[in-house]
Amino acid sequence: MVDIKVIDRSLAWNSDLMDTLERTNLMPKAMATIVAAEARKESCGSPAQEDYPARDDMNWRKHSLAYVD
Repeated sequence: MVDIKVIDRSLAWNSDLMDTLERTNLMPKAMATIVAAEARKESCGSPAQEDYPARDDMNWRKHSLAYVD
């Protein structure tokens, strides 16, 4: 993220600026998704894990809440 910068300085539709803003928005969400997925100790649907093959609805039937600093 430190190396991301806007090179195009045009005032009209600036796709470089839009790409930078999208990346700035999506990277923290991607990191939160990775951390939440890593914390789960069950398999369900597409995030199936070989080390946790069974569902655990009693403990994991809930949402994950994340804060990004």
